[in-house]
Amino acid sequence: QGEDKQKTEDALAAALEIAARVCDGKLFLLGDIGPSGEMLAPLGKGDPAQLHEAFCRQAELMAAYPLDAFFIETVFDLKEAQIMLQACLDAAPRIPVLLSLTFSSLKKGGCTMMGNSAAQIATAAAEQGAAAVGANCGDLTPAEYAQVIAAMRGACDLPLLVQPNAGKPRRQ
Repeated sequence: QGEDKQKTEDALAAALEIAARVCDGKLFLLGDIGPSGEMLAPLGKGDPAQLHEAFCRQAELMAAYPLDAFFIETVFDLKEAQIMLQACLDAAPRIPVLLSLTFSSLKKGGCTMMGNSAAQIATAAAEQGAAAVGANCGDLTPAEYAQVIAAMRGACDLPLLVQPNAGKPRRQ
């Protein structure tokens, strides 16, 4: 496991080295952090303390490069998103954090598969210190994501971001 961890960290460092060289201060460099893939207890085996530690380590490694922001994205559980956000804030408080969750329905103005509403997410992001909040990917169309972003706007004054899928696949 230690060897795999080192290989992962080496790959991350190599990717950041290339990205920093390409950006060269002329483009924004974002440290992209995706979800763990673990469901948190009681639904899964994800341990909040272990996840926080792992996300802190990832953020620390990324913060060694000239990042303009962390970009936490495609998270479907507000609890995990909050762990990720806190890890970034703990590891590198000077680097802004953009937080983006993925939505599966328009219930309550937009909900994640865990039932977190867009308004709840926006409020939590603002209270915890995110620099921006928004939505990406998921099961909604670009037009439906407009409703999610409107619900977020009603709940916070943070800058908003949206990166929907191109649309839902259609069978012919």
